Amino acid sequence: MPKAGDERKHLAVIIAYFKRREGIPSEVAEACKGLLDKYGSPSLAASATGGIVKKPESISVWARFLDLPNETRELFDSGKISRSLVYDLISMAQDQALVSDTARAIADMPCKDAKRVIREVKRTRDADVSVAKRRVVDEIDKEEVYVALVGLPSELCIGLTQDDALQVLENWLRTRKRLQAGEVRSEEELKPFMLKIPRSMYLQLRNISRSPADLIRRVLMIRLRDK
Repeated sequence: MPKAGDERKHLAVIIAYFKRREGIPSEVAEACKGLLDKYGSPSLAASATGGIVKKPESISVWARFLDLPNETRELFDSGKISRSLVYDLISMAQDQALVSDTARAIADMPCKDAKRVIREVKRTRDADVSVAKRRVVDEIDKEEVYVALVGLPSELCIGLTQDDALQVLENWLRTRKRLQAGEVRSEEELKPFMLKIPRSMYLQLRNISRSPADLIRRVLMIRLRDK
């Protein structure tokens, strides 16, 4: 039989999470299970929170979090997997190996991308999780583009197409050849050049520089002048 002190601790953890989103997922799950064990139903457990938990099923979902493999719970606790994905993985809990593989695959992914991977894994239950992830990432790379607006000297913009500029960037990313100093001369007239960059290329540039647009300008300006 749970002690009154235990119930107070459980309520404090649950209220902190559902009111202010504070708390470690495993602790929230333990608290929800403790409250569910005491009251016997999600509705009564939710009522005990004084209206903080609006949906009784939330108590059940968080209690089931404890059914996930230890490694998966640790990924949630460390913040490598968004708490928003708790229900998505709990719905797969009957296949522990699949849950573990999926959790490892989506660790550190943006939540919306991770959801797509989980949907793909559910759609093809017998597929290799890494293959399902690769399929989703490839689709995202094709769908998402980042727009960079850079100022280039007028003579470099003449006849410069999107494909030309992307080819220059792609070639540079392959070699990562050191960029020699090459600033725009003050008398040069700059023209805005808008470039749509595939997500995968943008992420590579972002890993190299916190200011991808500045890096793009330097690469284009120096490599185009070298031609």
